[in-house]
Amino acid sequence: MFRVQGGRVEYLAVRSSDDTRWVLPKGHIEDGESEEEAAIREVREESGVAAEVIWPLGELRYRRGKKKVRACFFLMRATAIGEAAERRAKRWEPRGEMRKLLERPEVGELVELAGRIQGGER
Repeated sequence: MFRVQGGRVEYLAVRSSDDTRWVLPKGHIEDGESEEEAAIREVREESGVAAEVIWPLGELRYRRGKKKVRACFFLMRATAIGEAAERRAKRWEPRGEMRKLLERPEVGELVELAGRIQGGER
């Protein structure tokens, strides 16, 4: 998720559901939703930001306890900012700062990829 503010590109992070770290917005796919539709819905629920999908960034697979998780990420552009259904803190930061905020290096690499795509490198 990105926006252009004051001529610079900023990326969005939200506090995790347990409020212990900064993460990229993500969530589960509901019945009948595509991955893109779920991403748009989850971003709006967690941050209040309406968005459009620009490009797929890839997926990460990991374990949360005993559960296997598959998370798909997309480069998304903010189209409007409103109230979030969930009361999570959110932060907009330039790419370098965002990478420092995110706990998992592989998630920071997705932010780097987003920047390259925005720069025309696909």
